[in-house]
Amino acid sequence: MALLLSLLGEKEAPNAVYMLTLRAMVNLFKNQASQHVAIRRRQQVLDAVSPFFDSPDKNSRLAAVTLLLK
Repeated sequence: MALLLSLLGEKEAPNAVYMLTLRAMVNLFKNQASQHVAIRRRQQVLDAVSPFFDSPDKNSRLAAVTLLLK
């Protein structure tokens, strides 16, 4: 989880990195054990994901919203 959150903080990464990181985080919510970790760190997750709600990249925006809805 910490690695994924750090990838979202990279300033010079291509849009594909952000989108795939967000989708990986969405997949974490499918497993109950990792879901527990994500819930415990929910504020960090929301802080890392919130800039992508206004992303010009449609796929990153969609992945961020999907993560929020999970």
